[in-house]
Amino acid sequence: MSKDKIENMREHLSDPKVRGKELKKCQDSLDERSLGKDCIKLYLKLAEDKLRNTEEQLQLFQAYFEYAPDAYYLSSLKGKIINGNKAAENLLGFQRKELIGKNLLKINLLSKKDIPRASTLLAKNIRGKRTGPDEFILRKKDGFNVPVEISTFPLKMKGKILVLGIARDITSRKKAEDALKESEKLYRALFERANDAVFLLNMDRTINAANKKAADMLGYTQEELVGKPTIEVISPSQHDKSLEKFENLVEGKSYPLYERIFRRKDGTEFPGEINVAIIFSEDQKPLYIQSIVRDITIRKQTEKQLKDSVKEKELLLKETHHRVKNNMQVMSSLLRLQSHSVQDSETKELFNKSQNMINSMALVHEKLYRTKSLRQVDFAEYISAFAPTLFTSYGVDPSRISLHLELENILVDINTAVPCSLIINELISNSLKYAFPDKQKGRITIILQHSVNGNSLLTIKDNGIGLPAALDTQNTETLGMRLVHDLVGQIGGEIEIKNTKGTEFRIEIPKKTPQDNK
Repeated sequence: MSKDKIENMREHLSDPKVRGKELKKCQDSLDERSLGKDCIKLYLKLAEDKLRNTEEQLQLFQAYFEYAPDAYYLSSLKGKIINGNKAAENLLGFQRKELIGKNLLKINLLSKKDIPRASTLLAKNIRGKRTGPDEFILRKKDGFNVPVEISTFPLKMKGKILVLGIARDITSRKKAEDALKESEKLYRALFERANDAVFLLNMDRTINAANKKAADMLGYTQEELVGKPTIEVISPSQHDKSLEKFENLVEGKSYPLYERIFRRKDGTEFPGEINVAIIFSEDQKPLYIQSIVRDITIRKQTEKQLKDSVKEKELLLKETHHRVKNNMQVMSSLLRLQSHSVQDSETKELFNKSQNMINSMALVHEKLYRTKSLRQVDFAEYISAFAPTLFTSYGVDPSRISLHLELENILVDINTAVPCSLIINELISNSLKYAFPDKQKGRITIILQHSVNGNSLLTIKDNGIGLPAALDTQNTETLGMRLVHDLVGQIGGEIEIKNTKGTEFRIEIPKKTPQDNK
């Protein structure tokens, strides 16, 4: 209640005609929480001014007292209870008549440990001093406890010094405080027991708090880290990057996990993986930066070992492909030398065919040796290099029989590349030998394209005389066709043969998964 309002009330109460109306107005406004202090201020003011009608003063005070939202009680300086209001009855579960005349220090309202403290406060009241607010636990009539906050004021009423006590139920506040304490306890436990280093950074880039893991990781005590600039625990080589990250974070940019080189107290350095987040105030102002750091020294060492191991295996695998290719070339050369001593044309043809098959496989290993992955071959590039060698091997005049290539870039592994190379060798060899008799002109076409479901389609066709009408391609006894069917089955593919306007072989090559190669 303001000073002007108190003066105005004093003037109204001096006039008998308006006292009743003013009293009623005060009673109607008693639902305000601040009336406890207003009641005291009014009483003290009226007491100081010594208004003529003391009875009216008491009526006004009693109205405030009775209907105040907090528990009010009057006691003697020795603690004897004189009166209490409705809020006090509701708070404790007692009717006031059950407590009036009893000493609050001797009944079961206070615990034994709180009685000495309450006696001390009464002693202050005797000396004319106010007390509180002080927290107490009161025992209710039903045996349950209720936490309260009590303030006391010495008052002079009818020539006697009494004590006005105001007890406010703080159950909700205590629950909120307990919940906050529990939350803080849980956070502290998580903070201290985390397996990673956790830092709470101020916006000036100094360390506000650090857990034990952080201290152990950097070789400091937790106390030594508090207040330390972050640049002192980061490698000098990365100070600029650290500042840039910090400024971007403040501007609202977020970062996934990133790496930083940290410096320990002894000057040694280690790699760390960082996860950062800004903690904002209710009005969305940045307060702190939470930084979680994981030492990734072992991971980095393992990665290096794996990379070195993979590099070593790649070198060994390259060497293997190189040696296989060289050995196959030796075999091809031996067959070629041996064929020079053979007079029979059919036998010589077999030597030539075997030599082409070996060369087709040797070229696969040559391509693998020269690729970076060592697992897959660019099959379009392979066909472009291999197919013309077959024409050369058979001494074909390119002006009579031409080679047409329509190739899409498709990668295949060695388990697919070798069988497909043998299929191409067999089918083109057959076309060159049988499709264009009597020096007939023609064309051989190889098409490699993507098909449905990630599969690939290999088509080999010519515009020659075609296959004999009576030939059953599924049950033929010829070695070449049996080989083609076996190789298609080996890669899990399907073959379709058309015999119109020449011969066309369409081979569906299934997409391979890593599990298929195990």
